[in-house]
Amino acid sequence: SSKRPIIFIAYESGFAPVKSITEHTFALEAEQPIHLYWMVRQPGGHYLQNLCRSWLDALDNFKYTPLFAEPRMDGASWEAASEPEQDVRDMEMLGATIVADYPDLSGIDVYLTAPESGKDKIVQILQQHGLPQGQLHMDLMKRF
Repeated sequence: SSKRPIIFIAYESGFAPVKSITEHTFALEAEQPIHLYWMVRQPGGHYLQNLCRSWLDALDNFKYTPLFAEPRMDGASWEAASEPEQDVRDMEMLGATIVADYPDLSGIDVYLTAPESGKDKIVQILQQHGLPQGQLHMDLMKRF
């Protein structure tokens, strides 16, 4: 019911819950600006890229920013088990990208999916740029 601008942040397969909330927001005919950031680790990871582009084409108030995580620091493939330190680096890069676009987050609602091991880093970055706790909605991803 908020009329504040919305930022949706999806990480990897965390796009699924963000997609659901985004579509619900569109169904409500929300007029406020909406910006989706979707970070993946591998080419092809934006598995619904065409859907996001169709939203971009159809909606005047929608922005979409696809992002790729930086390569693993140890040179291992992404198929190898992900280490918490890499998740933290990914969330730091994602947070830096968002605050470069939105240096003051005090008037924005943020919906975030993030790996549990990187959550603290991105939340810290967002809150340092004015995001109130009550305007942050999170879904944490567990590693298997």
